[in-house]
Amino acid sequence: MSGGFFPDLATCNPLEILLLVMLISYFPYAVYQIYLMDYCLYMTDKKIKDRKKRLEVPNNVIVAITTNGMATDVVEKIIAKVRGYGLASEIFVVKEERDPFQYSCRMITVPSDYVCPGGSRCKMRAMHYGIQAMHDMGYGKETYICHLDDDSIVDRPYLEYVKYYLDAEGAQGCIRLRAWGRHLFSSLSDIIRISNCEAWCKRCNSRNRPQFVHGEGLVVRADVEYEIGWDYGTYGAEDLIMGLSVSKGYRFDDIPDGHIYIAPPTSVTDYFKQRRRWFWSLMNNRGVVRRLSFKTWLFYMYMYINGFLGLISLLIIPIVMLFAGGLSDFTHMVAVLNIIFFFAYYQFGATYMHSLAISAAMFLLTIPVAFYDGLTSVYALVRPPDFTTFETIKKVRAGAARSRCLCSISSGSSSSSELRGSKIWLFLMCMYNTTATPRVMLPRTTHIEIMLRRSSTLLPNTTDWRQARAIIATMNRSRYWWYLTFTDAHRGRRI
Repeated sequence: MSGGFFPDLATCNPLEILLLVMLISYFPYAVYQIYLMDYCLYMTDKKIKDRKKRLEVPNNVIVAITTNGMATDVVEKIIAKVRGYGLASEIFVVKEERDPFQYSCRMITVPSDYVCPGGSRCKMRAMHYGIQAMHDMGYGKETYICHLDDDSIVDRPYLEYVKYYLDAEGAQGCIRLRAWGRHLFSSLSDIIRISNCEAWCKRCNSRNRPQFVHGEGLVVRADVEYEIGWDYGTYGAEDLIMGLSVSKGYRFDDIPDGHIYIAPPTSVTDYFKQRRRWFWSLMNNRGVVRRLSFKTWLFYMYMYINGFLGLISLLIIPIVMLFAGGLSDFTHMVAVLNIIFFFAYYQFGATYMHSLAISAAMFLLTIPVAFYDGLTSVYALVRPPDFTTFETIKKVRAGAARSRCLCSISSGSSSSSELRGSKIWLFLMCMYNTTATPRVMLPRTTHIEIMLRRSSTLLPNTTDWRQARAIIATMNRSRYWWYLTFTDAHRGRRI
């Protein structure tokens, strides 16, 4: 048994020495994360924004959504949301030629025979073609491009800051989770991304040292993005490479106002595939990250190694306690502090969900969630991906976004007396697996115009409400997006 405050190396159990080495290797990382958390709580978003001067001439802002065509309904929702802000001068969807869907905004279609000079494929290939197309359209120094994935949504304050305050050539803000709880462990594990954003991104981005750069909400000035391009020829890590490239020749900053809302993976398989892609994006990027910033590369290696050692130490602690006669006071102190700091970092991210239930679940399941996340690195090593492809996952189920009936009664519609005349109840199914609850009272002569968003097919007008209800039910079962337009058959007015 180890005696005294410090372990006696001559008589100490070798297992405790191994444990102490692993605990000490994690301790500086844990302490620094606590410092970053304190800095974040002290240097609030409001304080950071108050230091900025409003631009005399607002920036031109465009939003670019890169999609593989697998989530057309979600992309349409993103377009409608962003358009409603009235801040972006243009919204682009960068899509592949094989995607036949006609989005309700400007589209940049990547030709199937397009080849990047550097050999980039998949998302990088599409984004490289996209910035070239935008450059040819005349977008330059006056324009900032806010990049979104086809499952992420940016809020109004985020774009307002880009438009009225951003003066750096590149920037990024913090993420939040949406579509919470479709898979409990994946959702809880993604909370660590909030912690990383609030702690590391806020501090490092504001000092022109981007670390945790993510594709959602990455903002780059159009001329700088065109100069750097996206043709890196790597397996992944394109967002980190772009952030580091901007910081080398220009300035990268934090966006303290607003957030980007992302959706966690919806299954264990998708979560493990996503983390495997991230792992190999850093390990197999042809040395691009290391050449751009050796410190950043070293940080990621240290972080992954600590992840392995942390899981092993959690397994060794009870073994040493039970079979090696206990721990020295020093080892015990370091172990307790590490565990406290570890729990605190997870709780730090959970508090931004503003839910006591989520914070409680995070507290109770922190250790299982840590193993769940840590095993993804083991999975990545045991089953490496096909490096000639780029794995994408479905983070939002096709039916996850609730179908909505968009019906507005204009001032020029039929009078209330006419609406109280010959009426029908039109029951609309608003979720794919529920019965209808909203009811719209309409004249029996009302034309019902149904737009099927996925195929952009306009169904024939009808005055048969039973037929309309049957069509809507079919579309909901098929996870289609749709909306209705009601027109008074006598007056030809929308109601």
